[in-house]
Amino acid sequence: MIGDTTRLRLADDQQNDECSSAALMEACLQAFSENRDTGFFFPGGSAGPTLEALIELVVQADMGLGMVTGDPGCGKTMLRSELHRRLTEDGCLCATLENSWLDFDGIILELVSQLEGRRIGASEFPDRYSRVAALKQAILHHVVRPGRRLAILVDEAQQLEESALDGIRSLTNINAERGNYITPVLFGQPELARRVAGGPEISSRIRVVGQLRTLSESETVAYVRHRVGVASGGSTVPFTPDAIARLHVVARGVPRVINQQCKMALKACLALGRDIVDSNILQDSLDNPNDRESWPDSCLLSG
Repeated sequence: MIGDTTRLRLADDQQNDECSSAALMEACLQAFSENRDTGFFFPGGSAGPTLEALIELVVQADMGLGMVTGDPGCGKTMLRSELHRRLTEDGCLCATLENSWLDFDGIILELVSQLEGRRIGASEFPDRYSRVAALKQAILHHVVRPGRRLAILVDEAQQLEESALDGIRSLTNINAERGNYITPVLFGQPELARRVAGGPEISSRIRVVGQLRTLSESETVAYVRHRVGVASGGSTVPFTPDAIARLHVVARGVPRVINQQCKMALKACLALGRDIVDSNILQDSLDNPNDRESWPDSCLLSG
């Protein structure tokens, strides 16, 4: 017969297992939420080598530009965020242009604002001459004299006007007697590569070209394990191998879609009271995405 003490221990073990499973599932939901937490940066596939090449480009500062292209959802924003983090840790300055609808005059004013650490109104430097002069002074004070490097990270660069794109190229001509200090890095969809190829002046300045591709099946497995491991601090992955294989086919190796489908499947798994996603649960979450609206609030741990 099982004594009372043994029963209590077994009950406690079962409760601890249930708590551990719930904590793991909650961590996994956070792992696949859309965010720019660079702790989730996955260096596999083409992202890792591209990152290292861009860091070397900024450090060398040889009047060249970097360019990273990829289809939507392939990780350009995450790569840009990780590049910003790594460069900042290495003592470089980074200016990020997330609004690619700015004209070149607006870009200059934005760069001055970021370097000076305050929002500068258009009336303070009303024309291009005064803005360029202010930019040169800011670069001299914040970049050249301290002996730092400046990386200008441009998001959605395929949206830039031709004059703005050429203007960013011209920023590499701003230098000092001791060398060059500015490296623009363009991030954009594949259209960006075609536009750059059509402009001989800017294409001749491109030193690093990175193309973010979709993940292979083995890379998808590694990607899921990486994000779960970062979020949970462990090695347990609540997906069966066949579920991840199916996930790869459905998501076509696109990281953003992988995140979305994983989160849907995890919520479906919680709603069923299960602690591991198999291929049936995954397929059901894909076939019935509207069921999420009827899941109880206790299942929606990550919003």
